[in-house]
Amino acid sequence: MAGDSTTRRNGGSGRPNAASGEARKQSARASRGKPARSGKPPLSNVAHAASAMRAAADVPKVVLVTGVARYLGAAVAARLAEDPRIDRVIGIDTNAPTAEAAALLPARVELLRADIRTPEPARILIAERVEAVVHLAIASAADPQTGGRAAMKEHNVIGTMQLLAACQQAPELKKLIVRSSTAAYSASFRDPAVFTESTEPRAVPRGGYARDVLDIEGYVRGFRRRRPDVAATVLRFAPFIGEHANTTLTRYFSRPIVPTVFGRDPRLQFVHVDDAMEILYRSVTAHHPGTFNVAGAGTITLSQAVRRSGRLAFPVLETGMSALAGVARGIAPRDFSLDQLDLFVHGRVVDTSHLVDEFGFEPRSTAEAFADFVRGQDDGPVPSEAIQSAESGLLSEFRQVRTGVGAGVRLAGQVIGGIAALAPRIGRSRDDRSPAEAGADGSLAPQNGTSAIATSGDALLALRNGGASVNGRHGGGGRG
Repeated sequence: MAGDSTTRRNGGSGRPNAASGEARKQSARASRGKPARSGKPPLSNVAHAASAMRAAADVPKVVLVTGVARYLGAAVAARLAEDPRIDRVIGIDTNAPTAEAAALLPARVELLRADIRTPEPARILIAERVEAVVHLAIASAADPQTGGRAAMKEHNVIGTMQLLAACQQAPELKKLIVRSSTAAYSASFRDPAVFTESTEPRAVPRGGYARDVLDIEGYVRGFRRRRPDVAATVLRFAPFIGEHANTTLTRYFSRPIVPTVFGRDPRLQFVHVDDAMEILYRSVTAHHPGTFNVAGAGTITLSQAVRRSGRLAFPVLETGMSALAGVARGIAPRDFSLDQLDLFVHGRVVDTSHLVDEFGFEPRSTAEAFADFVRGQDDGPVPSEAIQSAESGLLSEFRQVRTGVGAGVRLAGQVIGGIAALAPRIGRSRDDRSPAEAGADGSLAPQNGTSAIATSGDALLALRNGGASVNGRHGGGGRG
């Protein structure tokens, strides 16, 4: 617009080149955040008043949040309830809130038991005249105690489809915010270095959660076509991390022995849980339709993450990672999935410039978010002396049998058995709870587990002797 006014002022001067040059300068000045010169008087007061009116109109009076029985949903509902511009906050979930989630929920949040797979949400949306829906009830890991992968898919895909059908019938609805994941980009050797919001997956995801996310986003695109009057926001979150985060990934980095894929050191990106809640809050209280990547700036490699968390990496061939999860229950987390395996093979990095420009908010960096997670560990990092002793023991054993294939096979069994015996002795980790207790659906719950750290002598003894004894107790392995 500044360029147009300049052209009009110089239209009769016979100097079009000078006019276009001035227009380019003003455009560059505006892009750097400096006001462009104009012959019109400033309209700052009028602009501010109009902006305030638009902001007031953007804030919904009645907000419905799904998934309030878990930490993320409860925390978002509590944050919205603190805003005096919002009259009512309604929280729904299939289950009653956990003790941790209930402690976060203030009295202003109206709790209702409702299953998103049923017509009940449609009745609530219409009867309560809901103006905004925040859909957070999306499971990221299967829970064997509640039906496994089949139940997870039904909850994610069918539940979201039913909820969107209910939203389509809600006449007062103005906003829809849906939690998604960067897992939508999948992970393969053909991936670009950085994903933008317009990048299509290069391969069909192997993991169930990634496939569910793609289906959910497809339903949201259909909803946008049917209800163009509703501002639909899709937030593709990187894996959550932070002091109070309890997800499959944080439980993975909390293990004393961390299995990694041999020969791979992928780049990882995280988002701090507090920053994720801030983005969700701003999505409700301001007008930000579209699809956005949500992650902290920068990356860290898997090896850096393991070292910074003070754990011991245990490289395993990719084909044996799933087998390791089944055999050495003391090493690998119970909810280790193909989604996580693909992430640890190929990594994933997304561009967040669209988010920063649109929201005017930049999440803390990946390194800062991970450092906050490490500080929040109940047991603290494993002492470096223990890690070095265990590594030295492994290297010494491998050198002794590197020429014998049969001995190498026996050594592998001894190492796995030794670590399996060592891990329970190190202490009870957060994933020793049931998936329902620990939030196996990938939602967040405050951490309250405690564990003790084994001494370097214990670690070395277990690894060298195949778990024959740890502090005088028999382990699960021995020399054959």
